[in-house]
Amino acid sequence: MRACGILMPVFSLPGPFGIGTLGKEAFAFVDFLARAKQTYWQILPIGPTGYGDSPYQSFSAFAGNPYFIDFRVLHEQGYLTADEIPAEVPAGPVDYGVLYQQRPVVLQKAADRLLAAASVEYKDFCTAQSFWLDDYALFMAVKAEQGQAGLCDWPDDLRTRQPAAVAAARERLAGQVDYFKAVQFFFYTQWNALKAYANGKGIQLVGDIRDGELEELLVFMLRLVFGLEHRRKLLDFGEQLEQIPLLVLRQMAGKVSIHVLADNPRCLLVQAAAAVQEEQGPAQQQSNRHKENAYRGPAGCRSPVQDQDTGGKQKHT
Repeated sequence: MRACGILMPVFSLPGPFGIGTLGKEAFAFVDFLARAKQTYWQILPIGPTGYGDSPYQSFSAFAGNPYFIDFRVLHEQGYLTADEIPAEVPAGPVDYGVLYQQRPVVLQKAADRLLAAASVEYKDFCTAQSFWLDDYALFMAVKAEQGQAGLCDWPDDLRTRQPAAVAAARERLAGQVDYFKAVQFFFYTQWNALKAYANGKGIQLVGDIRDGELEELLVFMLRLVFGLEHRRKLLDFGEQLEQIPLLVLRQMAGKVSIHVLADNPRCLLVQAAAAVQEEQGPAQQQSNRHKENAYRGPAGCRSPVQDQDTGGKQKHT
């Protein structure tokens, strides 16, 4: 059955904070789509952006963009006072430099209030999303501590996830780790409210996700899984792949080359570079081919995104 919709990035919505948010303007756009007999709202990737502010270069396939959190909603929920909400600015081009400086200051105040008396909802969110949230929050906290340096430039013990270094970072940066978790709670609370409202109006959200960029967080999480410090050998990592919605690793500091032939974690074939195969004998190569085939999945299977209700970005929901 044919259906139609409109592409409207969240950041292009009107609003008083210099960028579109998940606030009342997003709900108004859903109302417009319903009146116009539309079925789909297509958005661009909604993950947190890094250098260059491109939605297609994100730190995480799971996390949401803090720029899209609506301050008015935080005020209604008691996390911000009226005086803490920044002054409204005229609609126009997004000034990401201003957002980069302003947003963390305001969100820190909201996070402090949440964390001072953590709600059951927040605790449940952290528990349910711990499979990605814990590492994401730690990664972002360490990255901030390192002056936003790339993973390749981190101290070796942190870059390679040495247990003692990771444990020390979790303790040393506990406050920042909690901040990044709180921000994700704010984002998903607002996102899920918008999604539920849209679905109730018969509008499905058509997601999008960046492809082809090196994701430092995944490398940080799965360094030992991929054996990046062990002669570039392909290891058995099937269980970990079940938790990852998108795996795109082209090259990491010249230590490994991995070809991604499918993006769904349940339909994923990852093949080590030829240089790795040359290091191994026929028996080991046969073993690796067996492992690759085990995760290949049905022919033609390719689904780079997950439904939002499972914790990833949605294709349409």
